[in-house]
Amino acid sequence: MNGTPRLSSAFPSTPQTSPRRPNGVATPGGPNLGSSTPAAPSTSDQKQSVGPYISLETLDAPSQRLYVFGFWTALLCWRLYDFYNLTVDETESFWLFLKWIAIDGVFLFALPGLRIPWLEWSTGTMSSIFLAHAILDGMLMFRVGIPFQAALIALSKLLYDRELALSEVNVKPADIIHNSSLILGKQIIHILPEGSALLDPIKEPHCIGHDRTSVSLPIRINQTNPTLIELMRVDLETSEEEMISITPTQLKKMYKASNRAEPQLGPNDPRTLLYEVKKAGRYTLGKVIDESKLEVQAAQSETFVVACPQARILTAATDKCKGQLSNLAIQVDGTPPLKVKYQKVVNGVEREASFQSVQPDDFSSPLVRQDTGIMVPVGHSDTSWARSQRVLVPLNETLNHGGHWLYSLEAVQDALGNIVKYSAEDEQTGRKRSSTTQLSHAIVVHDRPTLQLRSRNPLKVPKGYTANMPLQFGSSSANKQALGNTPHWLQYKFTPEDQIKSNGDHSDSPLEIPVEIGSSQKGISLKEPGLYSLQSVETAHCSGEILEPSSFILQNPPEPDLAIAAEEIFDKCAQNPVGLTVDLDLTGSPPFTVKYTSQRKGSREIEEEEETVSSLRGQVTLKPPAAGHYIYTFYEVSDEIYAGYSLRHKNLVLEQNVKPAASASFINPHQSRRVCIDQNAAFDIRFKGESPWSLEYELVHSSQRTKHSIEGIEADTYKIETKPLTNGGQYTLTLASVTDNRRCKEFLEQHATIDVRHQRPKIGFGQIEGNRNVKILQGKDIGLPVRLSGESPWTISWIDTSEPEDIQIQTMHEANSFILVSHPGTYELVGVNERCPGVVDGEAKRFDVQWIARPQIHVAESSVKEDLGNNRYNKAEVCEGDEDSLDLLFTGSPPFDVKYEQHQHPEHRSKSLSNRELNGALGTASIRMDTSIAGSYEYKFSQPNDANYDRASKKADALIVSQRVNSRPAAAFSAPGKTYSYCSSDSHTSGEELIPVKFTGLAPFYLEIEIKHHGLGKPSILPFPNIPSNSWDLRIPHAKLKSGHSALTIRKVRDGRGCQRKIDTTTHSKDSTSASRVQIAVFDAPSIAPLESKSEYCVGDHLSFTLSGQQPFSVFYDFAGAPRKASVPSTTFRRLAERPGLFTITSIQDSSSTCKAPVRVERRIHALPSVRVSKGQETRTDIHEGGTAELLFEFGGTPPFEFTFIRSENVRRGSSRKPQILESTTLTSEGYELRVPASEEGTYEVIAVRDAHCSYARPGAEIGAGKGQKALKYS
Repeated sequence: MNGTPRLSSAFPSTPQTSPRRPNGVATPGGPNLGSSTPAAPSTSDQKQSVGPYISLETLDAPSQRLYVFGFWTALLCWRLYDFYNLTVDETESFWLFLKWIAIDGVFLFALPGLRIPWLEWSTGTMSSIFLAHAILDGMLMFRVGIPFQAALIALSKLLYDRELALSEVNVKPADIIHNSSLILGKQIIHILPEGSALLDPIKEPHCIGHDRTSVSLPIRINQTNPTLIELMRVDLETSEEEMISITPTQLKKMYKASNRAEPQLGPNDPRTLLYEVKKAGRYTLGKVIDESKLEVQAAQSETFVVACPQARILTAATDKCKGQLSNLAIQVDGTPPLKVKYQKVVNGVEREASFQSVQPDDFSSPLVRQDTGIMVPVGHSDTSWARSQRVLVPLNETLNHGGHWLYSLEAVQDALGNIVKYSAEDEQTGRKRSSTTQLSHAIVVHDRPTLQLRSRNPLKVPKGYTANMPLQFGSSSANKQALGNTPHWLQYKFTPEDQIKSNGDHSDSPLEIPVEIGSSQKGISLKEPGLYSLQSVETAHCSGEILEPSSFILQNPPEPDLAIAAEEIFDKCAQNPVGLTVDLDLTGSPPFTVKYTSQRKGSREIEEEEETVSSLRGQVTLKPPAAGHYIYTFYEVSDEIYAGYSLRHKNLVLEQNVKPAASASFINPHQSRRVCIDQNAAFDIRFKGESPWSLEYELVHSSQRTKHSIEGIEADTYKIETKPLTNGGQYTLTLASVTDNRRCKEFLEQHATIDVRHQRPKIGFGQIEGNRNVKILQGKDIGLPVRLSGESPWTISWIDTSEPEDIQIQTMHEANSFILVSHPGTYELVGVNERCPGVVDGEAKRFDVQWIARPQIHVAESSVKEDLGNNRYNKAEVCEGDEDSLDLLFTGSPPFDVKYEQHQHPEHRSKSLSNRELNGALGTASIRMDTSIAGSYEYKFSQPNDANYDRASKKADALIVSQRVNSRPAAAFSAPGKTYSYCSSDSHTSGEELIPVKFTGLAPFYLEIEIKHHGLGKPSILPFPNIPSNSWDLRIPHAKLKSGHSALTIRKVRDGRGCQRKIDTTTHSKDSTSASRVQIAVFDAPSIAPLESKSEYCVGDHLSFTLSGQQPFSVFYDFAGAPRKASVPSTTFRRLAERPGLFTITSIQDSSSTCKAPVRVERRIHALPSVRVSKGQETRTDIHEGGTAELLFEFGGTPPFEFTFIRSENVRRGSSRKPQILESTTLTSEGYELRVPASEEGTYEVIAVRDAHCSYARPGAEIGAGKGQKALKYS
């Protein structure tokens, strides 16, 4: 970049740092192209070699320049600060000027010494910069005026250029003076080139077939009307050529069809003619003859019409198994290479796929050659590649998901781009597609079945019984679930038990048994013992898989059997038999259940018993409780396999005479007794042996033993009852001995425990603060203390003595509990009970409860006017702002706290609610009534809170006090602040003036008015009593008023209630300066005069008038039939005429009075002339060489018209080049329309026009340019 040429005015280049070698030595900038000896460096080179004062490695050049600029900005701010102090403090200007001259000189002339790139200026440049700073210092320090105001006005005019128009709206003068809508339209004349024709200009694909019998070939013609068109057709199958001639009759029909399709086309616009053909082939555009019998230039063009591509899915199986191949094929017909798009839906999930470049083997087509850049080579002699060919596309994929698979064709496309789409409704014809088109194929993919056994254990079945084979069905689905009601075919092998090989395998010739099962819920019944093995399983569509375990053995275990051996058991006392010991020897599959019966001779009762034996041997002990002859019969045995195998055929019966030894025992030996004191205890005893029995027992308590005996007990059960146990503690009842009728005495060891309570339960009230009476707050609950003795839980009963029949029952679990009560009264305990009855303490059975009275609030009778009942009161009415109070009385325990609501209903405001609070240290209190705003007030006091109650009762009535505060009357002028002005020429200046006054309050009213004349110090007071209504006209005698201005002020007003309002006129309050004051003045009328003598104006001109009187002015005028008012702040009334019409000033008024001076000033405003070329539109006319076109000019305004139009060269649309003006012409028209012929090419448009009154020229139009023009002059 150092070699790039630079302008002399450009900034100097930033010095470049020499690149460094790795060892830090700078490399030379380049080879010496002059001589081998280097030249001596010049002085400038030595200067340039010196770097900046601050190294660029320490601080780069842009940063150094930024710091210098920041320092200069700080100096500028300091300079402006001194300028501000100079304007405020009047500081000496000369010394400040010298100060800044010195600072700027030091800064600017020291700057080059830093040698910062781009800031090393020459001496001349430094002097110029210093001079500019000195001039700035002089203008600031000596306060030389700078025309900022003029610059701001010019800038505002540039940014906001608007003026007031006659319609009193701000308009932009440029929009009115330069109204582009006055000259509209242009005519573009274009000389057409020679005509042309082209076949299939956009190279659309065409095909015949698939319900399409014909196709329309587009022929694009331009600037010609052919009468004959020839097409050459080459047959794709035979390559035979055929010449097709399109006759004029056919061409007329083609023209009509084109006009219907594109009605907006002109006769010379390019258009497309459609020719219908019904045969496939290559079509080439031949000769084209137009109306002049000349051959039109026809571009070499051709197109192909081929057979539409088709596709179908060949029929295949509709049921497949999971894991198989689909084995489908798609047959495609069309011009290869073809593209097939199909859709695959697997269990509702859609997937799209396609085949690309479907073509026969060894197929060659010019469309797929890489060495050509066009779609179809024009003039290609061989057309065999375009013939329709059939290709079979295999569609083989693994069906790895069970369910419904659907293959459907969506579209097929041939090599030329012809697309046939398949859908539920054929897109080519709009008709429903036939079901025989084979466009889709559905496959049901079935899951394969699986089969296995539930267990490998042998299946044991009783002889003669059947059992189901333990099959477990499944499938290859993800959840492994069985296929449900689907029929299954399975096959298994069977080898009888006696033919199984020693190694456990099947015999050499096992039976192979096929079985059909209707569903997976059914089974196979087996009976023969042996080895069974599963071989195969399949369903109607798929073969399955046998899983392990797949083999098991069915066994018939031997039947159970029993053998018994008995041995007698003898009594030790009398050596009598008391029972049997029976040994059980069993065969079969343990565990066993042996059933037997026991019957006493002479008794019809048969007892059935059973014994469970876990092994092959067992023992049963038979000891009947009573004496007699017993028969034992073993009649049935069951094992794990056989149930209820009868043994009656073996007659296993045992008999024995039993005489059992005497014994006695507690029926419930582990039962202990817990009784209350003074209660007895009872125990049930069971006896064995021969009755009658004698029983001895002992009762032991606290080392005291009491013996008891009972004789002659006949029954085998007996109840022992003790005497009442009067001492608390633990008793033991011990059975000592028993003797039966054989006098054999048997010693006993059983005993039972009796736990006797030491005392009865007792209940009584406790004390609260040493008393059994208490006072409680209303609505509060209190727990009365209850003291209990005994064992938990206790059931107590108590009453309120005021309602003795209402007995309350309560269960308590703690010895120190409470009875919760909330009402006053005397509460009495009635009884207590747990497991033992209790007693009530007579001295502590009652408790008294009382309420503490609530605080109340009352109104002092002297403080209210009327008692309305229901705790409602009325106070006397007061005036707004008067002082008033309300006295209140309290009962209860001070201090008191009462909350009240102040409901305010003002007369002229919305309702409001204020929540307030009053604190009273004693029994009386007072509140100040709110009288600040007139209206109705209601004070609603809730019941107070005192030292005991901090919440008022919800049932207590509130205390309500009402009061009416009457508003102070007010008087105001209906037009406050208004100046009542009267003209000196008015007819009613003598007499009395009427000034309306409005009152608020209750009539009658009393009013005082102060009149003060400007220039006189002492005002005069006028009283007006007994004013009967709220609206009244104040009558000031004209004699009381003097010329000039007078001020009327309301001083005092009083109404019928006695309420009054005084207004201090010495202050400048809002009341005294606005609503209560008006002005009266008498003035002379203003005048107006025009600044120009002419009465005819054009739109865009200014109308100017001068005004005399008191500024500002109000000018009343009529414009365009509507009355208007203009406010003029100065003595010049100037408006822009933005539209035509009659402008008439009717009157004028100044600010000194309301007098209108009638005037009559009329001015006529004419509209600017307008012209439209080609109906105001931009039109384009194409003509042949030597033809003509007509230019239409339409005028608006007052004839005659004079206009100038130009002809410029036609430029391409979108071009930024300005067109060159070729010709300018000025013409005159006496009417509103003029037609001019034109035969030269170009753009015709009007640039200026004038009528009888006004003229208009397009902004920027160059009138007089070009050759042969005529200058447009306006007089």
